[in-house]
Parts: sequence; structure tokens; C-alpha cells
Amino acid sequence: CIRDRHKSEQVKIGATGGGNLEEEIIGNHAYNIKDNVKATIGGFVDTIIDKSELRIVNDASRLSVVNNLEIASYEGDVAIVAEQNLSTTTVSGITSFKSGDKLNMKSATTMHIKSETTIDMDATTEVDVDSALINLN
Repeated sequence: CIRDRHKSEQVKIGATGGGNLEEEIIGNHAYNIKDNVKATIGGFVDTIIDKSELRIVNDASRLSVVNNLEIASYEGDVAIVAEQNLSTTTVSGITSFKSGDKLNMKSATTMHIKSETTIDMDATTEVDVDSALINLN
């Protein structure tokens, strides 16, 4: 079955009340859209992908949510890579980094740690500071 349309096509389901559209494709589904895609969804979007997903955006990408956002890998790693800057900001509240083992922070040049008030460092056993010069000013 081939649907060949040389102009626009609009399908309205449930025009006089509720209605559903369900598709089952035994095989592949491919599409090529030469212009924009815009959608409004008035409910949930639940998608289950049995294998992997690859998404390539050749320009900018933005994700904006009103409430909570969770990024999780339950059996592997999470890597965030930036060619230039990486910034995390909270307007109010706490920025927290926690590690189940070691927390490793490195800087190729000067590492600048600045608090607007007090720095409180607590260690269960020992605080170890190694440097050729320690300036306590």
C-alpha cells in the first residue's frame, strides 16, 4: 500500500469526541522530513526502547522542564562532555556531588574555590594538603 500525496494531508481522529490511533509495524519505520516538526501533547509520553538510541543534533538542543529532571544509568556510566565550558547552577538550594568511593576533582591550571561566607571542611580521619608552597592568607 503506497500513499502518494503531492500536497498536504490532514487526518483527524475523534473529531466529534474521543478517538485513538494505534499503529503496529512489523518491520522498520523510516521518515525523512525536509522542514520543521512541531507537536503539542496534552498528556504523558511513555516510550520504551529495547535496544540503544542515537540522537544527532547538528545545531543546538535545549531541554526545559517545569518540575524535576532525572538522568540515570542503572547499570553503566554517565558522561557529560563539553568542548569549552560546563556550568551547573542552582538559584536556591544545594549543589551536591556525592561519590560511593572517591571524589576526584582536577584542574589543568589554577583551581579557584571561593565561598561567599565560610568554608567548613570535615574529615573522619585526616585532611592531607600537599604543595610546594602553602599560603594561608
